[in-house]
Amino acid sequence: MRDVNTHIISPECQRTGTGYALSLNPKGLKCDAFITHCWDDTLKIRDALKRRRGNLREIDKLIQQYRNHELQKEDHWLYFLLVIASFVAIAAVAIRNPAGNPLSRTELISFLPESNQDSILPGSPQARALDWTMEHPDFLAAPEWRKRQLFGLMSLYYSAMLSWEVDSSVHECKWRDKSCKKTDVCQKLCSWCISCTEDGRIERLIIQPNSPIQGSIPPEVSMLSSHLRELKFQDRYLSRNIQWDATWSLPTELGMLSNLESFDVTALELTGVVPTEFGAMSALANLSLRSHIRLVGEIPSELGLATSLTNLQLEDHKFHGQVPSELGKLRKLRTLKINKNLLSGTVPEEICSLRHLEAIRVDCQSFSSCCGGDPNKCRCSRPKRH
Repeated sequence: MRDVNTHIISPECQRTGTGYALSLNPKGLKCDAFITHCWDDTLKIRDALKRRRGNLREIDKLIQQYRNHELQKEDHWLYFLLVIASFVAIAAVAIRNPAGNPLSRTELISFLPESNQDSILPGSPQARALDWTMEHPDFLAAPEWRKRQLFGLMSLYYSAMLSWEVDSSVHECKWRDKSCKKTDVCQKLCSWCISCTEDGRIERLIIQPNSPIQGSIPPEVSMLSSHLRELKFQDRYLSRNIQWDATWSLPTELGMLSNLESFDVTALELTGVVPTEFGAMSALANLSLRSHIRLVGEIPSELGLATSLTNLQLEDHKFHGQVPSELGKLRKLRTLKINKNLLSGTVPEEICSLRHLEAIRVDCQSFSSCCGGDPNKCRCSRPKRH
């Protein structure tokens, strides 16, 4: 067997020693195939190859299906049949995709946040999203940004176990909650809605569940960073005292959403800390983490780097320590709510002197000083019993 270019072999192939690697690149066509373990049911494979000729994904599934069987010595010709079938498949792809857009599973995985490898674990939400994305009828012709968009959106769908009506035959920007009127896709009656720019890039993603959300928020949401301006998980049923089953943490990758202007969470039960990476969200004007949430640790001083913030709501958590003076760098800040926490000390003068600050909501009994006791600046609330 000839040598293969190991740099284009998928991690799954490298790990198991079986399968094939196929890819297109702007410089031309590459095709490498290798098999170290195969199968003995030659008739079944031969027929299957005939039925699936020209379909890369089906050939890959076929190899994986029989990867635990060994190729009999007299069946070496089957290897060449598979290589020929692979060439036929990739030639068909080249005709359908003359621009050479990335199309391999390995290349799509390379888009993922480096810290997340779940996409190669069978059965994981990311693996299901990856399969769905690669089977999308527009996948071959889609530009890279849309492949990222589809994968990020479907990772959220499977990770959070959402009840959307997804349809690959319709552009994701046209997906609709059937309970909504088409004239207003983000009205209050909607349990979810998506709105996009004119060229089909998601800019608003709002989830208003009819029932408690289960699952988690995946790091792959950061792949929507192209034009996403608003991300909201809003609870419409606060008065019903719903028992939330899921406990979510905030992925550090959310900090990659450089165009995000509003991140509003009231429909999730969060745990963990506020990632320091949130300070990198340079366009963020509204950060509201409220209700059903029990974040811990200290308020990160890095939030002072998110200088577009006008509204910062971090009430009703278990934050401890002192209020970071770095929040005084938020020159546009109008509202700061840090009440119902375990904070102590004083409210830094750097915050009190902010020109546009209208009010600070604090637990006055927990602070030795809050802007000199100015009632126009500091509004007291009763400290929460934890």
